[in-house]
Amino acid sequence: MRGCIYKRSKNSWTVVVELPRDPVTNKRRQKSITVKGTKKDAERELARLINEIETGMYVEPSQMTLGDYLDQWLLLKKGKVKETTWYEYSSRVNRLKSLEIAKKPLQKITALDVEMALQKLSGVEQSRKKGLYITLKNAFKKAVSLKILTYNPVSDVDSPKAEEKEMHVWTKEEAARFLKAIEKHKYHALCYLALKTGARLGELLALHWEDIDFEGKKIHITKTLAVLPGEIKTQPPKTKKAQRVVPVDDSVINLLKRHKKVNAEEALKLGLGQVPWVFWTKKSAKPPRQAAIDAIFAGLVKRAGATPIRFHDLRHTHATLLLEKGVHPKIVSERLGHSTVQMTLDRYSHVLPHTQREAVKAIEDLGL
Repeated sequence: MRGCIYKRSKNSWTVVVELPRDPVTNKRRQKSITVKGTKKDAERELARLINEIETGMYVEPSQMTLGDYLDQWLLLKKGKVKETTWYEYSSRVNRLKSLEIAKKPLQKITALDVEMALQKLSGVEQSRKKGLYITLKNAFKKAVSLKILTYNPVSDVDSPKAEEKEMHVWTKEEAARFLKAIEKHKYHALCYLALKTGARLGELLALHWEDIDFEGKKIHITKTLAVLPGEIKTQPPKTKKAQRVVPVDDSVINLLKRHKKVNAEEALKLGLGQVPWVFWTKKSAKPPRQAAIDAIFAGLVKRAGATPIRFHDLRHTHATLLLEKGVHPKIVSERLGHSTVQMTLDRYSHVLPHTQREAVKAIEDLGL
């Protein structure tokens, strides 16, 4: 790598260094900068530039702002991630672009800038703030791999801690009373299925009748609901373990048979023909949005006089009741579609002390 130094005036030097040839035109390129100080200062700057170029650490200065770069990063992500993930990234990028830091040149952003920007996000939930942090970190990581930056300043910033939502579960008796209270409601089957299978709301709303094996008494969970701007569709779950077959009992099968019959009669009245979805609305003949179900469920819980819980807590109730009954955590993990048994144990550790007491009692009953 070649370079040279020219004296401009007293205590002023021009440092010129050869850059790698243009990858497109193969033309020679040079970089020149002015150094104020002694010749030794100029020589040190020349040595630094040559070292950065030879080690691949040199990045040409750019006035590209963080906001402009995030737009380009978003385009790079298009088609490489799930549509729902991309729209989530898009939402986060729009939020980040509304911050003052977005106007700053990308190459001048420091860890302190990022830290201050995150602190100024008032009124934003910690989980959302963590999402913005992760997106920003990934975007800067890509900038480093593209040789736009030499290092990722977000790596020196601690991730915001997301507040874990407290888990609330019903007892067997509470769950039974609730189901009895909403027996005539159109979403009774949905709630019943959630309690009996432990499936996620998105997985239940994505069910088609072809996913129900009435003879084998099994439900095939192979997809989840994806709500995109202007459309509702399905997509594969996040992990392979989430694609699973959940065995169910006769009560579930009988309920689904009745539900299918009622649905078919309703569809016929509306002139819709055969509707493939297990759960759908009259307005669109497609599943309702998850946010709508969450709101409806909250109203049903209140009217039933039940202990307030979220719809997602029906999944936690299913797992807790099984573990309390002594069902092996591996079986519970498979029903829930967790990626590992350890995830199940960590999430439902509150049940384990109870099961440990049962184990001690069982050993005592052996009389050894």
